[in-house]
Amino acid sequence: MLEAEAYFHGDNTAIANRPKWKMTKSGKEITFSQNIAISNFFFRFTVQLNQFLLANGVQLDDGIKEKLGFGFDNSFEEAGEMALMNSVSYLFFDLDHVEKFEAAGDNGGKGFLMLFDERTSEPTVGIRFWQIDDMRPMYVELFEISGITEFDTSDNNQLKMTQSKRPYKRKTKNYPGGILPTEVEEAGDYGILPIVPFYANRHHRSEFTKPIKTKIDMYDKISSDFGDNLERTNDILWVISNFGGTTDEIKEMIAEINELGATYSQSDGSGNSSIMPHTIEVPYAARQIALKILEDSLYADYMAMNFSEISGGSLTNVAIDTAKFNLNTKCNRFEYQAFQAVRKLLQIAGVETENIKFRRQAVSNQTENINNVLAIYDRQLIDKQTALEKLDNIDIDEVETILERLKEEEAAALSDMNTERELARLREENERLTGEGNNDE
Repeated sequence: MLEAEAYFHGDNTAIANRPKWKMTKSGKEITFSQNIAISNFFFRFTVQLNQFLLANGVQLDDGIKEKLGFGFDNSFEEAGEMALMNSVSYLFFDLDHVEKFEAAGDNGGKGFLMLFDERTSEPTVGIRFWQIDDMRPMYVELFEISGITEFDTSDNNQLKMTQSKRPYKRKTKNYPGGILPTEVEEAGDYGILPIVPFYANRHHRSEFTKPIKTKIDMYDKISSDFGDNLERTNDILWVISNFGGTTDEIKEMIAEINELGATYSQSDGSGNSSIMPHTIEVPYAARQIALKILEDSLYADYMAMNFSEISGGSLTNVAIDTAKFNLNTKCNRFEYQAFQAVRKLLQIAGVETENIKFRRQAVSNQTENINNVLAIYDRQLIDKQTALEKLDNIDIDEVETILERLKEEEAAALSDMNTERELARLREENERLTGEGNNDE
């Protein structure tokens, strides 16, 4: 989990720990390999998949999402990112809101463990721990079906209980002025552990798989070596002819060459010496091909969408849908895990429903999409609300507001039309009466 977290933040541990070739000149070390890791594929893939499914929040029936508390969509979105990275994250239903727990983080300084019943596979005990650094105490929360107990290591680095078990549901009575202590009027639990695991996939494993890691390592190695070669062969290389010296002097000369950007050739016996500047072009064609192959393979293995393949304004929705087919397919697997997590949270909140939906982020040719929807609407095959919901550039939460505004505009337009009709009728009546009066005269 910690390795996946490191790669998520762009810290390639395999490249960073690769041995460096060093040479010493007069006590000074010259580094020949800088090991510059410059890719961040795992971050890109994780964020893309998670945002593609969860960026628009969870779609629930009216009045149900409120039971999950304020800010649930944001917490659930962050929990999804943690799950894809660490294989699992945890959602704690704390009476009126949902908290997210990371399985591992801060280089081992915090985490969450869950113990399951060996017969039913249901979660029975949770252990949450965190520590700022090794010099500070560790804090531990023990979650059981009947309540929470708190511990820490502030007393001689020994784990001791600091707060006895308290129930999950508590109704308290506060006396005015603080004269009397707060009384607990009602307490209880949910009958089950109110913590739900949110898995990345049905295998309960991280999406940071061995094929992904291996290809990222190879990509960064090639990139690092290329960058290192560019650094060491920058600008001008000086070729010095007829340099004579001992082996030790040659070693020092090599170190000096890499420091100063100069090289030499052996004496030809003529006694003539010369120095000539040269430039070196680092071979890059083979590396470019290798990097392109690795990049394509990484996108294919993770089933991510490579937007560089669908650039251009003339692409049709058919081409775009083809490019995001793999992403949609993988998202289907992840969506089931998200669905299960939300359903179990709602069960803890006392709601039984399977009407749980996710609206994926749209990647489409919007002009083509709008024209298609309008064509269907003009043929009266769908109503106005359905047409608005099918437009990718309109958020689903804005549809009701738009419909209300359209009703108001239509009512105002109808009122204006009735007013115009009445004015026209009055004008006609006035003209008729005026005409009859002229005939009498």
